Parts: sequence; structure tokens; C-alpha cells
Amino acid sequence: MKTALKWTIATALVLPATLPLHAPNVLASEDVVKLRFLETTDLHTNITNYDYFQDKVDNTIGLTKVATLIKQHRAEAGADNTFLFDNGDTIQGTPFGDYVREVHQNNPGTFEHPMYKAMAALDYDAVTLGNHEFNFGLEFLYDVMEGSKGKLRFVTSNVKDLEGNPIVSKFNVDGQEVQIIERTVTDTDGETHTIKVGVFGVVPPKIMSWDSGNLQGRVTAENIIPSAREAVSKLKARGADVVVALAHSGIGESAALADEQRDDEENVGYALTKIDGLDMVMTGHQHGRFPDANGMFASFPNVDMAKGTINGKPVVMANNQGKDLGVIDFELEKVDGAWRVLDATAKLDTITANTPVDAEIQALIEDDHRATIEYINRPVGEIQDDIQSYFALVRDDSSVQFVTNAQKWFVEKELETNPDLAPYKGLPLLSAGAPFKAGGRELTDAGYYTNIPKGQIALKNVADLYVYPNTLEVVKVTGQDVMDWLEMSAGAYKEVKADGEPLLNLAFRSYNFDILDGLTYEIDVTGPAKFDVGGKLVNASANRVKNVEYNGKPITMDQEFLVATNNYRAGSSSFPGLNGGNSIVYRSAYETRNVISDYIIASRGAVDYKADDNWKVVADAKRLATFETADAGKQYVDLYEGIEATDATRADAAGRLFRSYTIALDPVTEAEKVELVLSVDTIKPGAKAVTGVTTANATVTLKDGKHVLATTKAKADGTYALSVKPLKLRQTVTVVSELDGQTKEETKVVGAGHVGVPALR
Repeated sequence: MKTALKWTIATALVLPATLPLHAPNVLASEDVVKLRFLETTDLHTNITNYDYFQDKVDNTIGLTKVATLIKQHRAEAGADNTFLFDNGDTIQGTPFGDYVREVHQNNPGTFEHPMYKAMAALDYDAVTLGNHEFNFGLEFLYDVMEGSKGKLRFVTSNVKDLEGNPIVSKFNVDGQEVQIIERTVTDTDGETHTIKVGVFGVVPPKIMSWDSGNLQGRVTAENIIPSAREAVSKLKARGADVVVALAHSGIGESAALADEQRDDEENVGYALTKIDGLDMVMTGHQHGRFPDANGMFASFPNVDMAKGTINGKPVVMANNQGKDLGVIDFELEKVDGAWRVLDATAKLDTITANTPVDAEIQALIEDDHRATIEYINRPVGEIQDDIQSYFALVRDDSSVQFVTNAQKWFVEKELETNPDLAPYKGLPLLSAGAPFKAGGRELTDAGYYTNIPKGQIALKNVADLYVYPNTLEVVKVTGQDVMDWLEMSAGAYKEVKADGEPLLNLAFRSYNFDILDGLTYEIDVTGPAKFDVGGKLVNASANRVKNVEYNGKPITMDQEFLVATNNYRAGSSSFPGLNGGNSIVYRSAYETRNVISDYIIASRGAVDYKADDNWKVVADAKRLATFETADAGKQYVDLYEGIEATDATRADAAGRLFRSYTIALDPVTEAEKVELVLSVDTIKPGAKAVTGVTTANATVTLKDGKHVLATTKAKADGTYALSVKPLKLRQTVTVVSELDGQTKEETKVVGAGHVGVPALR
């Protein structure tokens, strides 16, 4: 560690919070200090310039390349005047991380993770935990933090054990979850001063649902904003001159909702900038870039893109995989003995193909790098065709089918042997899968697609099919849940009402585009989406998903299904159709990637992964929509009827090409109309329910004149029951049944037969 740096637990209260940016200079300025703050985030075990999924060098990524930029910035700003932080999602994400985990499984206990070892060698001042730090379980996380105790500072304030202690505290020498970095710095006149930089970290509380199997009953996760306020107060009380937030949280979902961010949300970086006493916000999690005039946050309110500030405070989000380094230049002046902010700017420094690998860090991790290459080349089977995901967002796709078939195979075995699943053995089984690698967020990475050539398949290919170390889980849902689930997926598309309009909604994450194999259905993009990209209901009457059938018959809203999915989806508190994470009936500790490997081996060379074309995108009439995917997909375009490549291309940041394509959308299939029938049972005085029979799935309403007394959906067998307050003798009520534009109604007098039958006396 730097000799000028020491661990400090300050106890004395200091002068009031750092004065605001550009405060009027009315007091005597004594000294000016220029500091530089650097951020890496979402490295996801991209330790060096190597794509372990494709087993080849990739000069657009890697900590060993970012290390070169880090050292350049330290040389420019002065080592003691430079502070370096990492914002989490560090120890998971590539086969490198999987290899390290396997080594730990074979040799359990405390060890220094190669990622943290490299960070210690680079003199990182503090690191926080991201949501993916919890994927491998608490034992693994605790072992790697213990292995770096005294070499790295860990800061995460809002994840606590059951006694209320932040889980990172015991892995810091001083036992604290927030840190004061006391540094001797040099001012613009060459004089030295002591500066205290306070730093804290936060992570989305949704880890409790995303990794419930690893965390429930062992830790708690508090909301980010109140935790951040408490951390700022604590650091100020301990004497911090500058306070830095390491927020493994995005800036926000949309410009329109930025000022409405709630404490319990996942991406609250915008709200963090409003906290008094917090001087800068380092963000991540969303894999975006800030500042970036062309990025997803450019339209947010109170953004000064030239200075890189939000609400007057410097903010960075340094992409992912080590593609960028976040840089905040911070100028302080001492006025009458107190430090105040004079100026602050933020920017990104992007690695290029010409950025050299840092030889020192490469040598440090070389053995693990080589061992990972051996690990990913272990053969596990053979495939007969190329498997690629270039068109996975517009057509049924073999890369997703491979996964859903493997999941279904695994659960079918469990249904036969596992007593926990015995109560659900007779239910229809579906399997959910999504294209994880489909061009990156907002189609910014033309190299981020699955592409496995036919022939021998190895572990590196399984990781290419399924990026994340998720575990397999099973949920029990109703037909209505299934409809909401599919309507959420349908948000991947824009409204297409004329030829030539774009099809894909770039704000929608491809990993949320779930295909439910086992059903057949159509997605009509003529109308609006029912849910926004975060799962919030925005158009209650929207109905994009049409003609949903199981075994050739329309599903009913009360029909029950089992769905094989992953722990992130099953435990989601916000994804429609999952009932707030309360639909789980089976949790497996088995990773989906292991399921896929086992499926390949068990198939003995005859792996079933062909897309079954169980879904398609349609419109109200024949339409020709446009979409982009990688230029590399052009060689496969002849496999897809109705899709053609155009001459239009654009380059991503690394110079790789996207190409524009057209897709012919067929008209939505007209469903065969089912005749609507209705009968109402005799209603007795004092009855608390009105019953009868109508057509399955019809909406049934009970009225007293114009006043609606109750509404329900008819069951699969057509029966219905409308619960009401006790009905009075001779009260006249009407039952209305509606389905597919058809309406039938029947009027009854309580205590009698149909209207016109004499009332009982």
C-alpha cells in the first residue's frame, strides 16, 4: 500500500460539511489542492484482454489494459493526489471467475482472489460489492475478502448480518464498513496538506431476491438512499473533507422518472446526487457510460455533460469489462482553515486497441490466465450446426432453445425422483429462456453475441450459451401469470404501425426477453406495451400477446403451470407474472451451466437444440419493420424466411459493425371465435354469491342498474361465482358476460326465476 496512506478511525467532529461547488469566493483563499479520483466498475472477472467465451484476444477489455491508464493518470496528477476505487461486480462474469471458483470448491478456505490480488498490486484505495459478488455464495465471498484483509478496504454499508453488522466490517483492519483515507497531498504551490477522503459503498437491495438461495435467513439488505445518508453523516462526523459514494447502482431507468426515484429502487444514482454532504457519485451496475453526450443518460434533468455533473456533482459510470476508466478531477481550496470545493469535472478515458497491457499485472495473473484457458477447452460434447444469437430478438433461436430444452430435461428428471416436486407432477411444464448475448445494452457491442461453430463443444461454449452462474428454479404460475410474463417480454418491441419503422426497443434488456417454450403464441407489435422496461404496469388494457396455446388448445387464466427458470427470474420482486418472488416451488443449488453440460453429455452426441418456432412477431397487417444486429449475422440471414440484410451499417466503439435488416411481419392469426353462452342459477334471498355457467375465460359482471356489484373471470370449465354482500328479496340484478367482443346478459329477481315470474310471497 502507499506509504503516505494509513488506516484511520477519526472520532472528533470537524467543521461543517464541505462548502458547495462554486460557492462565492468571499473569504481569504490560502491553498488550492487538485485531486484525481479514478473508477473501475463491472469488471466481471475480465482480468486481461482475453475473451474466455470465444477463446481469443480482445483488445477492447481487461483490467491489465486499464492498469496502464491508471498508472498514466497517477503520473499526471501525482500518486498521492490520486485515489482509485472499484465499484463491484468484480469476481463473477467470465470463465475466469468460474475457474477460480472451481479451484476454491476443490480447496475450500481463505484465499486471495486473482482480481483482488491485481487490485491490491494497483493500490486500490477501496472496493465495494456488486450484486454479482453474491452469486457464488457467502462462504466464497467471505473467503476471498478474508484473503485480501489488510490489502484492500471493503465498503458496503447496506448489507448486514442478522445481528445488524455490515458484512464487510470484519474484513477491514479497523472493523468499519465506511473508510477514511488520510493522505498527505501536495497543493498547487508545492506545499503539503493532510486530506481525509471518506468513502462508502451500496448495492441494490434486490440481491435478496436475485440470490435468495444464498442470502435469505443469513443477511439483510437495506435500501440504498437511507443507507447512503447515514454513511455520509458517519463519515462527516469522523472528519472527512471529501465524501465519495461507490454506488453499485445505475443512474436511473429514464429521464422522465429521474426526480421520482424511490428509496427501494435498484438504480438510484440520480437521487444520490441530491444528498447533502456527498461530493461525488461513482456509479455502475447498468453497464452504461457517463459522461457521454450520446449515452442513455444525456437527456436526464440537470445534467451538465461538458462538466460531467448531475445536480452540480461529478458523476462517473465507467462502462463494464474494463472498457473505460472513470476520471473525476476535484479542486479544493482552503478558506479560513476549512476545505471547500472550488471546481469538479468528470470524464471517461477509454482503452483502445493500442493501449498496452500492463506487464506487471499480466505477470501477476498469468498462471491463472493460462489455467483458465485449459479449463474452458475441456470437451463436453458435439453439435451438428452453428449456434448463434444474431437474430434471437426477432425469431425463435437455437441458442435459447438449447437452454430451455436442457432446463426442461433436468426438471423432468427431478419430477420423477424429487419428493419436493411430487405435489406438482401432473402440471404442464414450461421452460423459460432469454438471449443474454444480443448486442449488449442498447446495441452497443457488435461482438456480444453467441457464436459457436459446429463440431466439438467445450466448457467455453457452455459459458457462451449461458453467461451467468444462475441456479435453476421452478415456479408454479397461473395462465394469467403466464400472460403477464409474456406481456413483459413483449416490451422488447416498439409499436410498428407502418412499413420501415424500427422494431426493437433499445431500452429493453435482452435478458428480460423470456421465451416460454412449451407454449405457442404470437406477439402483435401494433399496439403499446403493457409494462415498461422495469416491469411497471403502464397500459392496463394492452394485449400484445395473442393466441397463446398449450398442446394446441388456448390456455385459461386459472390454468396452472410449472416453469423452469433461473433464480434471478424466479425470485424477482418486480418482474410481472412472478408474484413478487412468491411462486417458487423448487430451488436447485445446481447452476444452469452445469445443467447444460449434463444435458449435452447425457444426449451422447444427439443433442436436441433446434428452434421449434413456437413464437413469432406479427402485426395488424403485413408490415416490413427494420432492426439491427451484428454484420456477422449476414452469413446466416438465408436461414430466416422474411429477413433480409440492407446496405446500412454502423460501427460500435470498438469499430465492429452493426448492420440494418428488414423483417416481414405477418398479420396476427385470427383466433377462432368461441360462441358465448350464459346461464345464471336461481338467486335466493340473502345469497352472498351469484353463480352460473358461461364460456371459459369470459369476464362476468354483476350489476344492480348501473352500479357494478362484482366482477370475475370464468374458470376453465365455464363456471363462475360472483361474491357480493347479501342480496335482498325482490332485488333485481343483471349478470353480463363478455368475451372477444361478444356480450350476453341475463336479469334475475332475487327469490324468483327470470324477470316476469311472479315474486315470491
